[in-house]
Amino acid sequence: MTTFVRRLEKRWLQDPALQALTLDQVKAFIDALALAMYADFHSDDEEDKAFASMMLSLPCDWAATAELAEYAVQARVHASAIKDPEEVLALAIATAARIPPHVRTQAFEMMAALTIADRELDMGEAAVLTTFGQALGFDEPTTVSLYEAILDALGLEQTDDEP
Repeated sequence: MTTFVRRLEKRWLQDPALQALTLDQVKAFIDALALAMYADFHSDDEEDKAFASMMLSLPCDWAATAELAEYAVQARVHASAIKDPEEVLALAIATAARIPPHVRTQAFEMMAALTIADRELDMGEAAVLTTFGQALGFDEPTTVSLYEAILDALGLEQTDDEP
């Protein structure tokens, strides 16, 4: 799946809106990606690889590289420690509030790609994506459309139990 995610990363790497993010905005993306990784309360090798790869598509001032790497570790530890579905959804809402309006679509796309890096989307992941999409201000048709576009870009098909 990492190969599929790389297709999308090229698009994100060339996106001027993403490349203009501040350090705090990049941290919000990292939190969103960590939350996506552990939305189903575990992570697998494909999700780990996708997370690491997506981290490289986020803008980074060389001076902040170490800080962001440490922040990513902390974000993963924090997200992996959450075991209450309601707390996960509350964190999705809080994280969405930190995403700037001009890159909300990209944040949702990255989360969606990460949740399906293992070619599965379970109910917890679907709930986080739906909640995150709503918190970003997307209505249900927009959320579904964005998710379907990511599936299409990855060469995957939607099943009936996905958002």
